[in-house]
Amino acid sequence: MGPLFQDKSVCDGQLNVWRCVVAMAHADGIVDRREYDLIRRYINNFRFSDEQRQILEHDFMFPPDVDSLLPHIHETHHKRQLVQFSERVALVDGYLDYREVALLKKYSLTLHPCMIEN
Repeated sequence: MGPLFQDKSVCDGQLNVWRCVVAMAHADGIVDRREYDLIRRYINNFRFSDEQRQILEHDFMFPPDVDSLLPHIHETHHKRQLVQFSERVALVDGYLDYREVALLKKYSLTLHPCMIEN
């Protein structure tokens, strides 16, 4: 069985989703090997261009600025993927850090802006 999502190239919105997912791995200050491996397994299922792969590799070394990326994720299904995959990454090491919780809330607000905490 081949990669799941290799039927078309990756658009900018999808790339920004994965850049934000990589940022989740950085959220607690340590990119755990399990987080890295999980993200790698996911992104290997997408047809990223060489340039997009270089961007993601850079993001693994230096966390991207999610505040500059989130406004460029427009599609609802991309926002759902962002929340879904980021949650998996945050939980894969068996510990949910408060900084990961804060970032998950930020990502969830892109999908459900009415969920503003009082």
